[in-house]
Amino acid sequence: MAETESETLIMQAIRAARAGQLQEAVYIQLRDLILSAGNLGVADILTAAWLEGNPPLESLSKSEPLDHFVHSYYQFIFPALSAGSTTDEIYKILCKAGMCEEVVQEILPVFVKIHHYVIESLNKNILLEDVVNQLSLNGIPEKSARTISEILYKTQFVSIEECRSDTELYNEKYIPFIKSCLADRKVFSNFKAHPEYDLTIRTQTYKEYGNWLVYLISANTPEFFDIMDQFKINDRVGGGYLHDHKVIGRMNPGTLRYIKVCSDLFVLFGDTIKTVAEIGCAYGGQFLVMDQFFKMKEYHMFDLPPVLQLISEYLESHLLHSSYKNFTLNQHSGDVDYDLVVSNLAFSEVPVKTQLKYIKKVLSRSKRGYLTMNTGNISLDGIEYYGPERERLHLSLDKILELLPPCEVINDTTQPFVPGQYVVVWGNERSATELSHTFLRLDLISKSVASLLNPSQIEKARRDAAEWPQFVARLNSGWHPDICIPKK
Repeated sequence: MAETESETLIMQAIRAARAGQLQEAVYIQLRDLILSAGNLGVADILTAAWLEGNPPLESLSKSEPLDHFVHSYYQFIFPALSAGSTTDEIYKILCKAGMCEEVVQEILPVFVKIHHYVIESLNKNILLEDVVNQLSLNGIPEKSARTISEILYKTQFVSIEECRSDTELYNEKYIPFIKSCLADRKVFSNFKAHPEYDLTIRTQTYKEYGNWLVYLISANTPEFFDIMDQFKINDRVGGGYLHDHKVIGRMNPGTLRYIKVCSDLFVLFGDTIKTVAEIGCAYGGQFLVMDQFFKMKEYHMFDLPPVLQLISEYLESHLLHSSYKNFTLNQHSGDVDYDLVVSNLAFSEVPVKTQLKYIKKVLSRSKRGYLTMNTGNISLDGIEYYGPERERLHLSLDKILELLPPCEVINDTTQPFVPGQYVVVWGNERSATELSHTFLRLDLISKSVASLLNPSQIEKARRDAAEWPQFVARLNSGWHPDICIPKK
């Protein structure tokens, strides 16, 4: 249908609605079509016309009147309140947009009260779900309560839009949740198990994932099982799911992931690491685990301000062997040399300008590096998982390899079921391919990566690639590798 025909149809529907000649079912269907096209203002004008022709407000049989106008909040009320407009000024804006005065008088005071209540709750760092529940208990329809609350919670970014990481862009509840942890001790006491946090930290809950990590740790560094009880310090604060695993007992899969990274670092770089930088540190768990094994002097953590506050809150609950300092990227001078830089996905998820600044200030000043990545290599199968648009926000792997010292690139064995993840390593004493089960899939890895491998590594990679589908099929069917710990 041509655009002019659509406009004519909508105008006719608005006139029919205002005259009381539009059936409710037809009105609802047309309104939903207009909303699906993104014309929120037109949908609200149609709703206002229909209500004008079908008084009183209670004539809406299937949903609350407030819910019919929640789009008006998004398009008119929220921007006006954010700009400092008074209620009277917003009243005139809504009437000018085509809403009848009776409807505006009915809905505007309620939306303004909800807006101010949610803002006040945000300032108190109250969780989103708690705000929605409280509004519902006070008679506000859940759709309106949730929509307005989510709109306001999405404004709680730390960075301006072009500086936001994937975490801020795709999980708008992350920063408000971090603030809730800092404001409420009850939330902090079990923050690792909260769905909003698990969405960001990932793979905290699955026992099967923990079994896989225990297997890798036993294959790489069986000596770690002598100090496994020391690593369990990371499960003592912040709650989280604990599962029974062979040999080691109850542990959280997230802690086991940190131990696996620590195991990789020991295999690749030895135990003489003194100064370390970590980019994107969650709650500080990687440092706490490494602090149980490496005799480090100082550990520098880079993250957003609220996250750094959570890290301090978490780490100060323990007694550490080494010391740490927290920085935002802007706070760091860039004149510090490091023995090692570590990043568990965070470096790969910040935008290009931030990546370049990290390379200049931190990565280029480090003798060694271990970067787990999930962007940059568009030939990996992760491109189908994340989408090509996301890749354009980050440096390509080829560009990263140009800017760093000579590197090895291997598949990320800690999460074999997540598409497109890999690890960039440099300054290592032993080849990264010596790590147990580094299933390098040459059919999915770019030529720039394959060129880093010598002939024997390529042959091993081909064997592993051939075995990979059967191995994954066995894991998916419920089989788990035996844990083989050498007898003392």
